Amino acid sequence: MPSFRWCSGIIILLLTISLFSPPAYCQEASIEGLILTSNQTHLVIYLSLADCFSPKLEQAILNGLPATFRFYINVYKKRSFWYDKALESTEISHSIEYDLLKKEFHVILEEKQQTNHTTEDFEEAKRLMADVDRFSIIHLGRLEKNQQYYLRIMARMVPLRLPFYLDLFSFILPKWEFETDWIEKDFVY
Repeated sequence: MPSFRWCSGIIILLLTISLFSPPAYCQEASIEGLILTSNQTHLVIYLSLADCFSPKLEQAILNGLPATFRFYINVYKKRSFWYDKALESTEISHSIEYDLLKKEFHVILEEKQQTNHTTEDFEEAKRLMADVDRFSIIHLGRLEKNQQYYLRIMARMVPLRLPFYLDLFSFILPKWEFETDWIEKDFVY
């Protein structure tokens, strides 16, 4: 008969492995297609999120739960022998909600002055949520010619908020949130 100490050791080992191993349903969302350009007055970016919609997240949206993606964008000036100078730090949000009665998606893009897009096509709604097009980050007057700068960008899904009493049982719901790694893009103005 196995001893109590041996059984408790196996239980502790299994709990440790289960706590520190990533769950099977986790996905690796990433930022792709980052383009940095300028118009006559501002530095402008284009980017897209890849693998940000898991099947469980899609199902939650189709059941009427709202979802929000938040993009964190920072611009720094490189400096020698000192900390880099933060020039701009901004957040933008994309929100989606499905109207079950009208069978249409409402997508709000914060960078487009709260523009509300309405579509019946889920693929188009997902594309609107994942893409940042022509977002003006910083005025060119704040940048010095022939200086080195870099851009840091990260995206994450804001955790879904359930109604008050259902929120108490959120520990039994699957976690479909994501967070990308920070990416950096160097540039010289």
